[in-house]
Amino acid sequence: MLKNVIKKILTAIPIILGVITLIFFLVRLSGVSPVYLIAGEDPTLETIQALNEQWGFDKPIYVQWWRFISNLILRGDLGRGIVTSRAIMPDLVLNFKYTLQLMFSSMFVSILLGVPFGIITAMKKNTWIDHLVRFISLCGASMPGFWVAIMFLKIFAVDLKLFPVMGTGTGEGLWSVLWHLCLPSITLGLSLMAMVTRMTRTSMLEVMGEQYMTTAKAKGLTYNKQIMKHAFKNATIPIITVVGLQLGRLISMGMIVENIFFRPGIGQYLFIAITNMDFNMIQGTVLFVSVCLVVINIIVDIIYAIVDPRISY
Repeated sequence: MLKNVIKKILTAIPIILGVITLIFFLVRLSGVSPVYLIAGEDPTLETIQALNEQWGFDKPIYVQWWRFISNLILRGDLGRGIVTSRAIMPDLVLNFKYTLQLMFSSMFVSILLGVPFGIITAMKKNTWIDHLVRFISLCGASMPGFWVAIMFLKIFAVDLKLFPVMGTGTGEGLWSVLWHLCLPSITLGLSLMAMVTRMTRTSMLEVMGEQYMTTAKAKGLTYNKQIMKHAFKNATIPIITVVGLQLGRLISMGMIVENIFFRPGIGQYLFIAITNMDFNMIQGTVLFVSVCLVVINIIVDIIYAIVDPRISY
């Protein structure tokens, strides 16, 4: 397994370098320079030239690229924010903590609701329960995440005042942190829950038609034992696949949700970087997220092998 993990990492390196190179050139070809944001009002030409020289923007673009790549490879240095003058890596790590909170709480919501719903709809195939849950799942998958976030914020936080409007609750105790996570995590979890429910139902129906399920029934096992001991266990691989594939989507959607709920995180950090056209912050954030996605995919593949040793990994 270790050999295949190393192989995946080596395969991902040129992809990550390609992505970061593309972003590096695209932000500079936009024609907008962040030095004008830090130069103040009515900057002189000398001030602009000094700032360009200070940040290396006076060099040819390929020289800037090589300096960035060499610093990244040799020292693991993502540089400093042009507008904030802060080291980028510590800021990304700090913000990623809040993004992880949102991701895992959203996954918990989606699995906690989606898996039981999928099992129930498979057991109650073509009944009113099946149709109702499938309709709810379809609605959850169809509604845009940003719209759901705004509606939840208005109804449950502003109108009913059941949940906090913004913030993370950090420093106010564990209960406050969880309370601040409720609305954002449910917003993200609904979309993933719909996918988990549909995949669980499909996998369960497929497994329940296999011959070993007939054998389990012939042995005299109760219906619940047939479902949980045999059917669900063999239906978990497609569910893990869906959850693993949707993790990248959770990160991208989470960036939007973080801004709507005014939560710190990678999304909020990237929003600030794009607003200020801070090249270094944009590059660092894209690279950081790309590496995280690679790590997530490797972890999902390892879980495949643990859950089902028959899979050749």
